[in-house]
Amino acid sequence: MKPWLIAGLLSLLFPGLGQIYNRQTSKGLVLMLLQFVFILVGILTMGFLGAPAVILWIWGIVDAIINAQKRDRQNQPFTTSDKSLYVYVELGIGAVIAIVLVFLVWKIGTGIYCEPHPDKKIVKEDAVQYLTEKYEQEFEITKVKFNCYPYNTFEIKAYSLNNPDVTITMYAPSTGDEFSDDYISKLWDKESKEELKPLVEKFYPESPPFRADIIINRDAIDKLQKSTKVPSLKQARKHYINEMTLSFELVLFKKLTQENRQVEMKKVFDLIQQLKETGIPRIGITISYYNPKLEKKGREVLEDVSHKFWDELQYYLRIKVEDIPSIQTPEDVTKYLKKIND
Repeated sequence: MKPWLIAGLLSLLFPGLGQIYNRQTSKGLVLMLLQFVFILVGILTMGFLGAPAVILWIWGIVDAIINAQKRDRQNQPFTTSDKSLYVYVELGIGAVIAIVLVFLVWKIGTGIYCEPHPDKKIVKEDAVQYLTEKYEQEFEITKVKFNCYPYNTFEIKAYSLNNPDVTITMYAPSTGDEFSDDYISKLWDKESKEELKPLVEKFYPESPPFRADIIINRDAIDKLQKSTKVPSLKQARKHYINEMTLSFELVLFKKLTQENRQVEMKKVFDLIQQLKETGIPRIGITISYYNPKLEKKGREVLEDVSHKFWDELQYYLRIKVEDIPSIQTPEDVTKYLKKIND
């Protein structure tokens, strides 16, 4: 590997390491300490004065590359037999210093922004008690995580023994009380999906992965819970149908062509008409057409939040709630179809 590339990569890891590699040890140590100070200033100002740290980082990379190329042109070898061990020792010491500085920054940052909070075991016990009393069911906590910055909240994963396949997420402030959860919403999503599964399979017998999320304001759920601890989706439709939104997302592993596009748009149009019959006044639809070779990864593709499979997404169809009334023919559906990749 070229010396200038090694120097650049080392400076990318932490400013100053590339300079140490270039045998500019004093300069490298000064850069490391300066970067430590600049990062602390950025933390103390919540990022408002973080620009110096970014500028120094970039400058350190450029400087390391330039000086490595200069030494190379001057025919000054980087690892002669009598100095190679010395160079590696300096680099090792520099790496240790960088790790210590990063650790100090992390400790100082968490000390500043992380509020005092109870032990996770206590929060877990309180969360179970909260859920049991609220829903009159037994719950199992699977994960308790404290998110220090920027919210200082506990994130808790759990499930009801009555509905073990419904994973819920809870949040609590750093004090560990005043829990909030999405159990009812997740339960309704499950019920909605079970209701719509036969409909999806009617148009797509290959049973593609899909979501059917019910969106409703918190007040409506609270009002329903005054009469029953765990209201069903059917009860919600009966009392608050006009306040509900259905967010429908479907993932298809099918190659759209000029020959089959008209047929596929007709399917989507018919699906929309059927979804309207659920009685929910607001419906939003998203359909993604992926490369057929990904079919075995259906669930993973549906739940992909990092766009890992973006290169395999060929077409994307999104019809918003406000667009639904304008869908009167299959040709209207085509207007919302966008080509992403070949």
